[in-house]
Amino acid sequence: MDKEFNNLKIKENIAYLEIDLRIFPLNIIYSTSYVFLDKVYIQLLSNKNNFISIRLKLKKNSTETIKEMSDNFFNELIVFADYNNNMKESRKLREIILQKVLLTNDPESFIQEDNQILDKEFEEFLEELDKEEKKIGIKTNNNL
Repeated sequence: MDKEFNNLKIKENIAYLEIDLRIFPLNIIYSTSYVFLDKVYIQLLSNKNNFISIRLKLKKNSTETIKEMSDNFFNELIVFADYNNNMKESRKLREIILQKVLLTNDPESFIQEDNQILDKEFEEFLEELDKEEKKIGIKTNNNL
């Protein structure tokens, strides 16, 4: 049996949404709201038990109905949540790639006077980079 959704109520050209903050954190709600600022007036209100109330009121220049706008708002919540999760999961890889770019552009900044790599941590970084590159199928030449 499907659970009934009671998180959307529409009266005239105003939609009232209830969003569970355990599913969609506040930063996701802010990002989603920002996308809709040119089409609707948005009010956020802290609610009880980890919920936030959102009021969407159509602007006069809007071509969508309030129902369509509300449905799109829920869809965008999922888009931003997915984007946020992907950014968290790929953070380490992005850091490695950025470090690799910096190393490639100025490798001598990582060499000490006696031509030894600065520390063991850097060597481990290169090994980790190689492993990550192999995981995602990147072929590089690390002969520095």
